[in-house]
Amino acid sequence: MVSAMAPLPPPLPRDDAPEPEKKRSGWKVLWIVLGAIGAVILLLLTLGLGFTLLQKELPVGEQDKQIVVQADVFEEWLEGFSFDAENESWQKLKNIDGTYELNYEYDSDMLYVSCMVGVDDSRSDAKISYVAMDTGSEIGAGLEDMKYVDRRGLLRYGDESRAALIRMDGDNVGNYFACRKGKNTIVILWTGVYFEDSQAFRDIVEPVLDRWARYRP
Repeated sequence: MVSAMAPLPPPLPRDDAPEPEKKRSGWKVLWIVLGAIGAVILLLLTLGLGFTLLQKELPVGEQDKQIVVQADVFEEWLEGFSFDAENESWQKLKNIDGTYELNYEYDSDMLYVSCMVGVDDSRSDAKISYVAMDTGSEIGAGLEDMKYVDRRGLLRYGDESRAALIRMDGDNVGNYFACRKGKNTIVILWTGVYFEDSQAFRDIVEPVLDRWARYRP
């Protein structure tokens, strides 16, 4: 008579046996990376919004208007152009760090003018602002398929400055000027008319710069 034998238990795992390889989840890593990027973007947006909320808008006075190139000056240079105040906008801001910004813009079918003024609380900060304004303006022009062609002979002013022609599709369409003097910075540009003659360019820009260099908001 044959007796039935109980099944043998499975062998115990050896101590030196390699552990089964765990499969890495590529999706998990991807979501972690995307989450980190999203957190950084959210932080930057929050900081930007916070800084904007801490800006105080101030009334634009006559003293402020005297330190920018306004569109009406081009009536004698641009045939058929008639200045219309409805096409211009002004903004003056005081930031939480004590710096000031003054922005002027004129936008019409024939002429575009932009002037940005900054007043920092130190020369070193103004140097940084000057580079940032100049670089940012040139990047913005590139997005509109325009480029700046330096013309140092047009005008040199203040502690550092840059004068240029604005070109689009190989044609001159306007002028650009950026400058820093002490704690003050300024960027001036216009399209619709351009000047290669230094005297005409100076006649438009220099009177404004002389007042801007002494400007205190």
